[in-house]
Amino acid sequence: MAEEKNTGQPKFSDYLYILYKWKKLLFINMFIIIVGATVYSFLIPEQFKATSTVMVSQGGNNIGGLSSLIGNSNIASLGAQLLGGSNPSQDVIFGILSSRTA
Repeated sequence: MAEEKNTGQPKFSDYLYILYKWKKLLFINMFIIIVGATVYSFLIPEQFKATSTVMVSQGGNNIGGLSSLIGNSNIASLGAQLLGGSNPSQDVIFGILSSRTA
C-alpha cells in the first residue's frame, strides 16, 4: 500500500478545514466589527463641507447669453436686476474677499 508522505507543506484543503472549523468565531467577530463601524460612522459629526462660487465673466450683462437675442434694450437690464445681476467688478471683488486664499 502506498502511504501519503507528509512533507510539512500545508495543502489548500487544510486552510479550508481551519476556516470551516472556526467559522462561528469568524462570523461573530465580523458581525461585531461591521455593526461597530456602522454605528461609529453615523455618530461622528460632519467634518467636510464644500461651498463654491460661480463667477461670471465680465463680458457685460449677458444673463447666460439671453440679452444678445433681444438686443441691448432696457428689458435685458431689467431682467438682470430682477435675477440678482449687479456690477461685474463688484461681484469679482466680493468673490475674492470671500475666498479662502484672500
